[in-house]
Amino acid sequence: MTQHPPLLQLALAAALVLSMSTRAGLAPQVFYGDPVDPDGKAFPIMPGLPLLLPGGDEQFGTSDDIYDPSFTGDVDLVVRVGTIGAAAIPPPNGAPGGPARQTSTAGGGVTGQGEEVSFTVMVSDSSGSPAYGNVLMVGDLDYRPITVFAFADLDADGVLGPTNADPSGSADNAIEEQEAKAFVGRQVGFLWTGRAQGSLGLQIAAPASIGGLTVSLSAGAYTGADPNEFYGDGTPIFTLWPYFPPLDSHKVIGGDNYGPLDPTIRSEIIFTPDMNYLPPPEHPQLGTLFAIPLDGSEPSTDQLTVVSGPASGARFFDEIDPEAFRATSRAWIRPAPDSEGTGRTLVAPVDELSFPADGATTLRKLRLLPVDLFGNVADPDPNSGFTIDLVASGGVYIASPSSDPYPLSERILLSSAVGTEVLIGHIGPAADGRIDLLRPQTGRRSHVAGSLAVNLSSGGDRDADGIADQNDNCTLVSNRSQADVDGDGLGNCCDGRCAADPNSAGCDECGLSPEALCDGFGGDTDGDTLCDSEDPCRFFHNSLPLTTSGFSGIPDECLCGDVTGDHFLTGSDAQILNHCAGFLRFDCDLSRDDVDGDGVLTGNDAAQVNRVAGFLLPAYLLTCPRRPEGTCGGATGVSCF
Repeated sequence: MTQHPPLLQLALAAALVLSMSTRAGLAPQVFYGDPVDPDGKAFPIMPGLPLLLPGGDEQFGTSDDIYDPSFTGDVDLVVRVGTIGAAAIPPPNGAPGGPARQTSTAGGGVTGQGEEVSFTVMVSDSSGSPAYGNVLMVGDLDYRPITVFAFADLDADGVLGPTNADPSGSADNAIEEQEAKAFVGRQVGFLWTGRAQGSLGLQIAAPASIGGLTVSLSAGAYTGADPNEFYGDGTPIFTLWPYFPPLDSHKVIGGDNYGPLDPTIRSEIIFTPDMNYLPPPEHPQLGTLFAIPLDGSEPSTDQLTVVSGPASGARFFDEIDPEAFRATSRAWIRPAPDSEGTGRTLVAPVDELSFPADGATTLRKLRLLPVDLFGNVADPDPNSGFTIDLVASGGVYIASPSSDPYPLSERILLSSAVGTEVLIGHIGPAADGRIDLLRPQTGRRSHVAGSLAVNLSSGGDRDADGIADQNDNCTLVSNRSQADVDGDGLGNCCDGRCAADPNSAGCDECGLSPEALCDGFGGDTDGDTLCDSEDPCRFFHNSLPLTTSGFSGIPDECLCGDVTGDHFLTGSDAQILNHCAGFLRFDCDLSRDDVDGDGVLTGNDAAQVNRVAGFLLPAYLLTCPRRPEGTCGGATGVSCF
């Protein structure tokens, strides 16, 4: 993690006028005793933390930051797992005298797996009697928006976010930074008499056999008076978060690029890594502020355990090296049992391998693991296990396991979440090969459960920038600097940033013409500097990662047949398509809803969407002008489940 300049200002009177808030206004009990600015507006302070604010440049981590340890934030906002109607705020799960930690299965909604997790956000009176205060049941904050974010304890050290106090010390800080950067669920709502209730689906989990995955909930709310500003004109209140989010609502709603608020459309809550402040642990002045203990001792947050659903497929993975890992904003790594089955580790899915095309025999070891609907490593049926057939082609062969003399196919029984190690090789002239994963079906053709593409022609460095594809954050455009301003895991040359700002770091090395950048890689139809061969939305100007709210794995902007715009394909979408096909409605969009590609809207389009809604067909098989065929998997950042 980068070192920030030391904090120079200690809230001197010359810098800020600090007094104790006694002002009337919206829910004055919430801010009573808090320090205020010269206009009498309370400063935001997270519970248990000192006063920490950006200075005049409105940027954290610079020399004019404000830090005053003489003020400590009290508990203004609390989130709890479950639906809570009592006046007294209960303890967090796992706290002394509190309820046992809830266990949930990943999924929810219309996915057919698991359940959504209910939550309650409460404004606290911070009375201390009872211990966690009472719900401040006043109407001053009615309709004020709240958001709940979920974060995962990937390394299972009992702390969310970077810390040097765990057994691994600083060696796994990049993994712990990933915990803070890559949220694993989010939901919005609004307060009513001091309380907001709702539910959210969690797609990331770990097998029950290794204890599942601990997930922590944090919440925030705006308290202003102006609905046209999303009530962001007031002081935001927070539970403890694993970082300090941006204070300006314009940098949160739509990610600093949404334009005027429109009450008729969905407002997107976006925190990107470059907007959040997360100083390194053991900062010389701040210490380790944002590491959240997950044992129930932190009063404002709450935790639960999320376990994977039943094994429904298999996938190749590679184990993560914590010291070589780079944190991104994508929740792409998963907990798994280690290869010996005696502990736990972290793995990353592998959809593509690159071998040097030197004619020599090359071997690569991967782990084949059972997965649930969302790609989480899962426990197979304890009685029957999970059987998968591997079929190799194009110069690729399966070196081990080997149960017969034929190296091009192998039937493997995955009896536990430990899976099995597979040694993959290739030999012969340069060519592109693959390994298909087939699920045997009694009395029917095998079901294709996935595939591993094996590239034998690039030497493992397709853009010839001296950085191997497996370590390159922009595999098709030469970018030796690996500049990645927004920390999303994709270099500036590949995520559209250089098109938006040609002066961004590293843009001089990738060129400024989308056509030149993508010459030889399918062109760039939409001019967003994402080459068509790796762009999940070839006809939509976008950057990666796109927003993926539903469970199809397809970005919101590209989900074919989503007439209702709720990011799920349901019977309602199919019904509307039927009405459009019969000229009973005229609000369908051919570029989005022509899922069979015949150029007109018919009952067949509705039937295809209905099959996806009934889990008879995966959503990624539906194509439309917005999302052509072949735009998922690999380096696109779009899952193909």
